Amino acid sequence: MITEQDYETFTWIHEDIGEYWDANHSYNRAAVDPFKASPFTVMTGVCTISSSMFPSYGYELHTEMETFLQEQCTNTNFLDAYHLSVIYGDAVNTNLTKIHDHVFLYPGLLER
Repeated sequence: MITEQDYETFTWIHEDIGEYWDANHSYNRAAVDPFKASPFTVMTGVCTISSSMFPSYGYELHTEMETFLQEQCTNTNFLDAYHLSVIYGDAVNTNLTKIHDHVFLYPGLLER
């Protein structure tokens, strides 16, 4: 389901994402391949919105999520619409900050 690199990165996120939190950003919702969403959430503690594996949730969003990731995360409106702030994938969006291999943060809308 996940590769060794995924495992190492998910572990890094779990151990280090808290360093990026501040009063307005907790970086607690992620854009992740729906096939990897369940292990991602379990390992990192960061919520996802669509999983195509057990447990399956948000399945109606899986195509939209896959498209977002395949288009290298360029659709900032998608991030805003679903309040996503952590991205695991390849990205070319200048609104994102790379913090680790394949891990980006999007400060986006301020949390309330």
